[in-house]
Amino acid sequence: MTRRLLLLVTALTALAAGLATADVVDLAPSKDNTLYQHPDGNLSNGAGEVMFAGRNNTVPGENLRRALIAFDLSSIPSGSIVTNATLRLRCSQVPLVWSPTVQSLHRVRADWGEGASNAGSPGGSGILAEPGDATWSQRFFPATPWANLGGDFVASFSAAQTIDSVGDYTWGSTAEMVGDVQLWVLKPGASFGWILIGNEATAQSSRRFDTKENTNPAVRPLLHVEYTPGVAGVDDPASGGRLLRIRGVHPNPVVLESSVAFSLPTDQPAWLAIVDLSGRRIAERALRLGAGNHVVELRDLARAPAGIYWVVLTQAEHSAAAKIAVIR
Repeated sequence: MTRRLLLLVTALTALAAGLATADVVDLAPSKDNTLYQHPDGNLSNGAGEVMFAGRNNTVPGENLRRALIAFDLSSIPSGSIVTNATLRLRCSQVPLVWSPTVQSLHRVRADWGEGASNAGSPGGSGILAEPGDATWSQRFFPATPWANLGGDFVASFSAAQTIDSVGDYTWGSTAEMVGDVQLWVLKPGASFGWILIGNEATAQSSRRFDTKENTNPAVRPLLHVEYTPGVAGVDDPASGGRLLRIRGVHPNPVVLESSVAFSLPTDQPAWLAIVDLSGRRIAERALRLGAGNHVVELRDLARAPAGIYWVVLTQAEHSAAAKIAVIR
């Protein structure tokens, strides 16, 4: 085994050890709500014990329901790498006549509200929105609209689940869900949660789910996240205390291309690798840049699937790493 490969294996072994001892957090929603399709766009259920997704049997133009749910991730340290994310919901009601239906999670692109509206039970028709509620037309009722009726969200789904009868259902973990949560940890200002969308082409496909306001804590939504802290850098005593460091990756999350900024303590050759969570190298390049601060483009990420990756920098007997999220 070459010295360079040995250094990379050593770095990956250290990262894998960290991933194997990931921290775990279970989070209740910070807010949830239902968007009720209606010509007036003024129905909501922000404080209700239930939310809905799918199509009911009412008149066209008023029969679609979409559920919103978001979480406060501030308990996860900002330097963490997310490795697993699952969402558990309790389906508490199905139509009198039903068949299995697929419900998909989509990342929401804009902030939205949960007001004091409460449609009671069964709740499927909604109630007049209160100030700050999300509705079919408004992110925050009555005067902050969505860009698109029915909510602003990513067209491709992050996870999908087939819902049959009453019971508990789990979405994920998928690379897309992990990427969503990683994005929200890295950029709390973009943490708008998911919208749950059912089969909107078939009547009586709607499903009712319990919310954070439900009086039974056991049936409330739960986001399960596994994560581990990232690695910033390492001192090289032989270089007079200068630091081998990855100073940042920008942009992060990555859509097409990104750049990594780093510091090298010596003039020795260095290597930069992109590695997925299984330890597989996506790309690698040799660096002969000399001591100091440098920036290198990460063009190989344009072909990488959505997910979480490590950027690993090695020089001499030292290594540093930083996490990156690729979203599509």
